Amino acid sequence: MHYLPVIDLLDGIVVHAQRGQRDDYRPLVTRLAARPLPRDILDGYLSLYPFKACYIADLNALMARGTADHEIQTLVAQYPTQQFWIDAAFGTRATLPAYAGAANVRCIIGAESLRSLARYHTLRAHLALMQQPVLSLDFRGANFLGPAELLATPALWPQRLIAMNLARVGSAEGPDLALLRTLRVAAPTATLAAAGGVRDAADLAALQSLAVSHVLLASALHAGALDAATLHAFATP
Repeated sequence: MHYLPVIDLLDGIVVHAQRGQRDDYRPLVTRLAARPLPRDILDGYLSLYPFKACYIADLNALMARGTADHEIQTLVAQYPTQQFWIDAAFGTRATLPAYAGAANVRCIIGAESLRSLARYHTLRAHLALMQQPVLSLDFRGANFLGPAELLATPALWPQRLIAMNLARVGSAEGPDLALLRTLRVAAPTATLAAAGGVRDAADLAALQSLAVSHVLLASALHAGALDAATLHAFATP
C-alpha cells in the first residue's frame, strides 16, 4: 500500500479537516510540528515515515476564496523528489497554475469542482498532455458531488481513482468500505485510493483486502494512532 499524507491549505496555513465542513476548519494542532505551516507539516510527516508522495487540498480554490498557488508552488520547488497530488478546483479554472506542469505534480480532477461532463472531458484531455490523469469521485455521505453522468459511466474514468467521502474526513469513523467495494466492482482494474476516515492498522488491513493501492492519511498520523512500524507493515515494497 502507498501512503499520501494530507496537507489541507487555507489562507496560507494547514488546517484540520473535519467532515468537509470547511467554514469550521481550524489551524492544525499536531505532535509532528510546532507550527501549522506547510513546510513544517511536510517535514513533520517526513520525520515520521519516508513518504514518497503528498496530497494537497487547496481549500481557498475549492471554496472560491482565492488560491494557494504561491504556497503550493513553493513546496513543489523545495521538494523536487517528492510527488504531489493536488486538488485545487481545476475544474473551475480558466487556466492551470504554473505548478501544474512540474515533473513532480499530479493534478487531480475533483468531481465536486466540475460544472458539467463537457468540462471533465476538456480538463482530462488537457492534463493528459502532461501527466496521467487522476479522478477524485467526491461524495458527502451518499451524495455524489459531481455530474451524475460521470458517476454512472465508469468507462469515462481514468485508471487512477480516488474514493473521497468528505463526511468521513477527520471523523474517526473509519473509511467508507461500502463505497470502495462499489467502485472496485465498477472499475475492477483501477488503481484505487481511499480518502477519509482511516484510523488504525485494522482500517489499513480492511483496505488492503479490497485491493486499495493508495490511502490518504491525516488525523491518524497527527494523533499518533498510526506509527512508522505499522505503516511499514502494510507498505507496498
